[in-house]
Amino acid sequence: MRRGGFPPSTLVLGLVVLVFFTALAVVSDVLANETTTWWTTAVFVGFAALSLSIIADYFLARPRLAHAPAGVIDREALPVLEATAPGRPPPVWG
Repeated sequence: MRRGGFPPSTLVLGLVVLVFFTALAVVSDVLANETTTWWTTAVFVGFAALSLSIIADYFLARPRLAHAPAGVIDREALPVLEATAPGRPPPVWG
């Protein structure tokens, strides 16, 4: 089995979400008004904390890519998979 990693976009997404919800938590705490409560800030902090799992997964988890025997793959899909494996994705439109 080959070992692969996540694309860099996973890290970027995790960082963007972290910064976004951290900023919302700070703004909701600093610019408090009658509509904001401690729950508002806590929810934003919670979402920011959840984004840490995306970032940690990017660095710590390494998904395994398994090779299936050719007999269990659909005949029409096999040529597409073989062409995609070395890095030549199929065209999206015709």
